[in-house]
Amino acid sequence: MSPVVENDDLVDLEELAASFLSLFVSYFEGRFVTPKMHYMIHYAHKIKLFGPLKNFWCLRFEAKHQYFKRLAQQTKCFKNITKTLAKRHQMLQAWQMSSEEILLSTNNAASKTVSIKFEKLSQNIQKSIAEALKENFQPAENLISAKHLNANNAFYKIQAVYVLDVIHEEKIPVFLQIKHILSVQTTWVLCGRMLVPHRFCVHLHAYEV
Repeated sequence: MSPVVENDDLVDLEELAASFLSLFVSYFEGRFVTPKMHYMIHYAHKIKLFGPLKNFWCLRFEAKHQYFKRLAQQTKCFKNITKTLAKRHQMLQAWQMSSEEILLSTNNAASKTVSIKFEKLSQNIQKSIAEALKENFQPAENLISAKHLNANNAFYKIQAVYVLDVIHEEKIPVFLQIKHILSVQTTWVLCGRMLVPHRFCVHLHAYEV
């Protein structure tokens, strides 16, 4: 699960895998050996070829696959099972997309809210809110703070990072890390820290900001 693996660690991994398998086979006399145990032999070699295995895991796909496995068991009919699964999945998607609430443009706090005084915020945030709302804001007002927010079919969360914009011809993204979600006179404001990339790490396939 490590995002970075040193070459020295691969030697230790090979030795630990070999030691574990040898002891397991000798202790249980060759019984109870599973395919996953055999795969451990190849981990070090694959990491040398492709990098950390965390970048290639398929847990998200396995979770999606669970729906189709349960559906196949429930239908109890395996005549052209692929067509049955595809049709049922499309029907589920159509039902979910036809919900009256899915495309509503609403702003709702998704967590408990607390009242906060404007002067308790940092000077930078006070200045930003005053400039953003201008004449519609009175500094003496109390604000409403929330940890989560559903707004215009998007979900926002404190400490989460979102793409704010793209710049230059290379379409370099500019990120925003949300620090505060505030309601000012029924207007929701996202306050945070702008993160500008200065390097792209090919190994992690991620931006360094």
